[in-house]
Amino acid sequence: MLGLRPGCVIAIVKLGLSNFINQIITMTVNIVMNNTLAHYGALYAGPIADTMAFLLSVTMVSLNFKELSRGKK
Repeated sequence: MLGLRPGCVIAIVKLGLSNFINQIITMTVNIVMNNTLAHYGALYAGPIADTMAFLLSVTMVSLNFKELSRGKK
């Protein structure tokens, strides 16, 4: 067996847990956004509907990264 000490395992989990939670939250937000855009984008189908959906998606992801970078200072 590897013989890992509990203190070492806890330190490894602490390092990866925040990133794991962040990825789960980002995935959840993306799923909700995609489903919302699929539903409401279908209602407002027009010449700029695809562009507006893309811009909304990019804006939300940018705001998410900006908020994350603020917490790491």
